Amino acid sequence: MSKVLTSCPFCGSGCGMYLEAVEGQALSTLPQRAHPMSRGTLCIKGWNGHQMIHHQQRLDQPLFKQDNSFKTIPWQKAIQSVSNSLSEIKSKYGPDSIGFIGSIKCTNEENYLLGQFARSVIGTNNIDTSARFYQAPTLTALESKLFPVAATASILDLEKTDNVLLVGCNVKDQLAAIGSLCLQSVNRGTACIEVDYIRHELTRFFTMHLQPSAETILWVINGMINHIIDSGKYRVEDAQVEKLESKVKEFTPKACEQKTRVPAKEIIRAAEMHAAAEKSMILYGHSVTQSMNGTAAVQALWNLAVLTGHVEGEGNGILPLMISNNLQGSWDMGVLPDKLPGQLSISREENRTRFEKAWQCTLPESPGLTLPEMINQIGRDIRALFIVGENLAWSAPDCKAVEKALAKLDLLVVQDLFLTETAALADVVLPAASFAEKNGTYTSTESRLQRIYKAIEPVGSCKPDDEIISLLAKEMGKNLSVEGAADIFTKITETVDRYSGIDFGQISVKGGVILPKPAIEQPLSFLLDGKVAEPVEAPNDEYPFTLIVDRMPFHRITGTQVNRSYTLEKEYLQGAVYINNEDARELKVRTGWQIKVKTRRGEVVRRVLADSTIPKKTIVVPVHDKNGLTQELLSFKYEPRSKTPTKICAAKLES
Repeated sequence: MSKVLTSCPFCGSGCGMYLEAVEGQALSTLPQRAHPMSRGTLCIKGWNGHQMIHHQQRLDQPLFKQDNSFKTIPWQKAIQSVSNSLSEIKSKYGPDSIGFIGSIKCTNEENYLLGQFARSVIGTNNIDTSARFYQAPTLTALESKLFPVAATASILDLEKTDNVLLVGCNVKDQLAAIGSLCLQSVNRGTACIEVDYIRHELTRFFTMHLQPSAETILWVINGMINHIIDSGKYRVEDAQVEKLESKVKEFTPKACEQKTRVPAKEIIRAAEMHAAAEKSMILYGHSVTQSMNGTAAVQALWNLAVLTGHVEGEGNGILPLMISNNLQGSWDMGVLPDKLPGQLSISREENRTRFEKAWQCTLPESPGLTLPEMINQIGRDIRALFIVGENLAWSAPDCKAVEKALAKLDLLVVQDLFLTETAALADVVLPAASFAEKNGTYTSTESRLQRIYKAIEPVGSCKPDDEIISLLAKEMGKNLSVEGAADIFTKITETVDRYSGIDFGQISVKGGVILPKPAIEQPLSFLLDGKVAEPVEAPNDEYPFTLIVDRMPFHRITGTQVNRSYTLEKEYLQGAVYINNEDARELKVRTGWQIKVKTRRGEVVRRVLADSTIPKKTIVVPVHDKNGLTQELLSFKYEPRSKTPTKICAAKLES
């Protein structure tokens, strides 16, 4: 039996673990006791996620669609087919007719190479990831204040802080290790203020819980800012505060109470606790960013940190809670339509020159399309998509409409572990290696850079994503000159300043290395361009409920990997809808009964869970895939600035 050090491939906590393998089979995982995050523990996904590696549905050979059915083909023929098709579409419609979707599940090396391929071989900046669905407002809001955009605090600062403001995240279910550290901090006497639409399992342990109406977190934060300014409890010069004061003048605690249903006295108490703390951290998740006010809400959190002197320093800072272990890494590797590796603007000539020299090419100058824009342009500007490790037919809001759009492409190429719903629509499917079958690095939510190690040989003829991309580039006449993950990482250190000076072997230690904190604009100043938007759909007589999509501990994103874990899959066999007890009585339904949840886009059947903590006329529907996809219900309308779709819409219930 071999025990191989690696990193958990799931949430942004970045836990360390061992994979145990016997005769080429990955049989179990074990937590690293010495790891600063794991500390001898793993969440349920970490313990059981490896079960998907040898699942019977794993792809092990390339697939080619002919007469609406797949047949297996050799790698050489698959690569030639993709090369010929991409070349033909590029010649006929231009390079910007092709789009690339990278993955927040891929390694840094794979994402870096995909970006190089898209820009230097095809010649397009149409490249993005599903991070657009979850955290793009963080980039949009903070790119003028931080370089690169990244956490200004580490997770372990939770052990040194006096106060935690936890906004818009079910931290236990989505990032269990961070949730555990929050709870430990509370047990040591740290104050924790939670702001979210929903009461979670850990809520009862926190000092305060502010429960605003859906889409009104921005008002709570601005209400706190308003009171801190009004009471003079800020830590910046008076002259700096004047402009911010005019921006939040209307957000008095009393006015915010009317908008949010949070009592003004609670907003005031939260503001005073946060302002009085010598050290305070702000952690925020997807209820902040997946909203029509995502960018403005992140800006408001920045303003609150600046106002109270908590932007940086031990026990201080802002920590975006990222859904995937390598979401931050995908940004750092430039898998963005307007950014090169290092989050360098594609529009600046000196940035393009740096990579033109490194990649020996001429780069396109204009920013490309975001992921939602590419989907909306299918059949017009977009004729082909190359998708790596992303199941858009399930992950995108209004996913049935997205599935229909994907079917209209002239060419769809998918690289993945399984024949997902997106891969089933593809013309060519390329079987990729799992995290256990390759080498590389991940960058976690706190910018902890860690290794993953090859523990077993790839299943069947699967190949790591970077090897597939390199083969395709060579077939198209461009030798990317890479020899595995270590070689690509060296190229990253030569072109991405934040990663420079790091040796691939240096990251081999348990816990890896923490990358340098981002450069923060000095002197610190406020963000004053936050724009308040109304919800994409307001409840009305026909759709009287506000629907909020949430996540649960046994599921993750689209379930591509966790649904292939027999332990995780059986934990949540039936989808649920949480509704207020009084609403349940009015509808004459009880816990355990079936009910139909309908929106303007679709309907699903769910099991009722009546809960007094759910606000009236609000329903919470966890992501699930039984009796209809939850994602079918959501609108694909997105916040104009970040292009991030909201996870909230209007709905009705039918018994």
